[in-house]
Order: sequence, then structure tokens, then C-alpha cells
Amino acid sequence: MNRRRILYYALNLVGVVIAFGVISAIYTFSHNDMRKFYISLGIAVVAVVLFIILYFAYNFADRNLKQLWFKLLICNPDKTPDYAKDLEITKNNFDSDTNSQKNKIAKPNFMGAKQLCDFSVLKKGTMCYGCVVEANTKIFVVSKFVHQVFPAVIIYSLDEYYINNPMELKEIANELYENKNNNFLRNEYTYFFHKSVDEKLTNGRKVYATTMLLYRYHLPLGGLPSEHLVLPVIVNPESCNSIFAVDCRYWSENIVGQFLREVKGRANIITDITDIEVSNEKVNDIFGIEDNAVNVAEYSLNNQSVNEEKESSGQDSLIDKETCQDNESSNSEIL
Repeated sequence: MNRRRILYYALNLVGVVIAFGVISAIYTFSHNDMRKFYISLGIAVVAVVLFIILYFAYNFADRNLKQLWFKLLICNPDKTPDYAKDLEITKNNFDSDTNSQKNKIAKPNFMGAKQLCDFSVLKKGTMCYGCVVEANTKIFVVSKFVHQVFPAVIIYSLDEYYINNPMELKEIANELYENKNNNFLRNEYTYFFHKSVDEKLTNGRKVYATTMLLYRYHLPLGGLPSEHLVLPVIVNPESCNSIFAVDCRYWSENIVGQFLREVKGRANIITDITDIEVSNEKVNDIFGIEDNAVNVAEYSLNNQSVNEEKESSGQDSLIDKETCQDNESSNSEIL
């Protein structure tokens, strides 16, 4: 049983205790039994405090996630990435994780969401690149509630051309969005699945558009830093309507770097991927730090020699999903 599920059951149990304490307090007060009244009231107050603590633990980023996001910020991608190779690295990272709950999202409670949560695609699907066409505006804003899920429209292609050139999907996404009043995007309240995109926009290649759910927890820094971002997804259009973005813990360094490059001056999260600077205010929003000023550029410079050795030896850029979860002493003080 994972941590989040334990917290869920604990929240429900504490909620029952609160209800019991309140009912007991009302009953004992009405019978003028003040001793039992104060006991019941004390139980209710303690349970409320515990509920608030568990609520924050349930909804906010945990220590491992904060450390993962911090590591993503100091990735040093190649200037000319091999996208097919990076997708293969991401796939190998994903396949090597034997956790049965990997890449699953928190099920939302809004209407029609059930048809978007068929997790069988995670076992039977194919990994490829997708590009966000449009999404709920809330996911473009930083939030500490990392388990929020929002609907989005994404285009993807299994064509080998887009496996090697995924950035060209951005042009198609932009064209679709600019002409949304004349295509399948005009009704924002209708879900659709695996619609073929006009081949005039794709030079005759097969590209599909579909509705999906984006999970903050699976995205670097918990959201989309800009529009029309390219990210790896898992699809199985022949047998499943659902499509899921691959959890960022499995992404290659080049995919992470390309994703974060899309930040165009938004709170100055990243100014240069080789000389990363994070504003203290933004770090406070993301990591919940109040007193400690963090300069990621300094951390990056400390690791520059390691990155240069890695590049000169021709080793593959790879995010090790296991080390992403280690409690490194260099990060523990600020996280």
C-alpha cells in the first residue's frame, strides 16, 4: 500500500473521529454533563488539527518529489539531441520500474473522467511524442496541490518521422489552436478520441488528436510552463481511449531540458539551461522554502565538471530514476 493511499484512509478515519467528537460534545452538553463535554470537545479539536496536517501531507509535494524536481532543474541536455534515442532511454527507464502503480494518476471526480482513466494502456500501449494543443488554464499556474488533474487536448504520432522530429508537432498544434473555431476544438466541453488531423497540416503523415488528463505530479515543477509543449506519452489507439503523459521521473535529460527551455521569462525559472537561475520567490512557490535563499546556478556550477566529463566521454544523458529518490545530503538542507 503506497503512502498516498495510507494518507487517504487516515483522513477518512480522522474525519469519522471528528464527527464522533462533535456529536458527543453536543449530546453531553445537552445533558449538562460538562466533564464528558470537555473530553468530547478535546477529542474533536485534536482530530481537526490532525486532519489539517494529513490534508497537507496528502495534497502537497513530498520530500522525494521536491528532490526530483530539484534534480530536473540542473539537467544538462545536449545541444543537438537525438530524440529517437531519448525516447528509447525514457522507455527503458519506464520498463525497468516494476512498481505496479507506476504512472497512474489520481482519478478525478468530474463528469466523463472515467473514460479517460483506462490504465491498461500503461501495459499495452506504445510510447511516442505528443504535443499539448490546449489545456485547462489552471495547469499553467504553479500550485502546491500536486495531485490535481486537468483535461487537455494533445496531438501525437506513431510515425517514425515525428519520433525523430517531435518539435514539428508544435507547428501543427499551433495551427490547430489558431483555427480552433473551425475544427474539432471549437467545443471545449466535448471529449473526443484519436481524431485524424488534416493531412494538409502534416505533409500526408498520420497525426492524431485526442482528449487526455494531465496530472501535476507527473510534470516537471508540477505544471506546464508554456503552451504547445512536447512530452512523451503512452497510447494505444486501437483498443483504448485513454492516453497518459509519461511520469517525468523516467524522462531523459534531453527531454527534460527541452521541456524547461520552453519557459519564456515566466518568473525567470530558467534563463539558460547551462547557467540555471531560479528566483527565490519562485523556489518558495515550488518547494515551500521561506527562509533559505536558493541559487541553482551555484549548484549547477559545482556539477559542471561532472557534466563536461560525461559529454566528452560520449555517455548517454540519462535520468536515473532510483537516484532521483535518494536523500542526498547536498539537497536535504534546502528541501
